[in-house]
Amino acid sequence: MSDLIDHGRGVAPADPALRGGRVFELITGDLAERGVEICGDAIAGVSGIMRCCR
Repeated sequence: MSDLIDHGRGVAPADPALRGGRVFELITGDLAERGVEICGDAIAGVSGIMRCCR
C-alpha cells in the first residue's frame, strides 16, 4: 500500500503510464485528455502532467 501512495504522490515513478487518453470527469461531466499512472494492478493517479519513468 505504501508503494501505491508514493506513486500517487509522485514521490516514486509509476510502472507503465497511459498517455493521451480521455477520462470522464465526474464533477464537470466532460471528457478530458489525461494520463493514467499504474502501480501494480491499481490506478496510482490520473493527471495532465505525467511523473512517470517513461
